[in-house]
Amino acid sequence: ELLEKRKDIIKTAREARLCEGISNIDDAFEKWYKVSNLIDVFETQYFDPTKIQWAKKQGLFHFSLTFVIGLVTGIITSIVANIIIEKLL
Repeated sequence: ELLEKRKDIIKTAREARLCEGISNIDDAFEKWYKVSNLIDVFETQYFDPTKIQWAKKQGLFHFSLTFVIGLVTGIITSIVANIIIEKLL
């Protein structure tokens, strides 16, 4: 059901885009309006805002952890490079 609704949204959006291409502005507007409504219904039916908030929190933690790992890796690499250069000189 989810995939069928997704297909319907994409199909209607393509139709709206085609109407824009042939300068049929009124039909294009009506189709884009329908696409907007379909997206709103899709979001209401399939997305749980509490889960999205959890994902945002996880995203921040994951970003912070990745940043710290990258920073530590960069510092260690710089130290190793300096030691190697000093040994060569």
